[in-house]
Amino acid sequence: MTGPAQITIQRVDGGMFDLDALNFKLLANTWATGADLEITPMLDGNDGPQVFLDASGSYSNTFSYSTTLSDYRGFNTSTLKGYDTYNLSLFVDFALTGVTLTDPSLLPVPEPETYGMMLAGLGLVGIAVQRRNQTAA
Repeated sequence: MTGPAQITIQRVDGGMFDLDALNFKLLANTWATGADLEITPMLDGNDGPQVFLDASGSYSNTFSYSTTLSDYRGFNTSTLKGYDTYNLSLFVDFALTGVTLTDPSLLPVPEPETYGMMLAGLGLVGIAVQRRNQTAA
């Protein structure tokens, strides 16, 4: 089979997840032509907006990208959130050397007591402002 090197990342249960960071290594030279690692996120079989990350370099060059670590154009993984599949492709062979994935359903949710304390604090601030306005008048 000819064509670009491809890697597909999916959860076994088909659920959504975020691709927060990735590291990959070139297994061929791309410096003469320039190259981008193309990431196509998918949700329920539909393509999301593609992300292109710089992959121009020599054999064994490594690249690291995350939500905050960008390529020279400012492209990073910040938009790769809430999909069930990520297809990665490059016209030469490459190897993933590290991937950070997050299950958004496992992120901590504030407890009801936290919301109660926040509302109580806002109420106290409101009372203080009202008293200040009354004494100033």
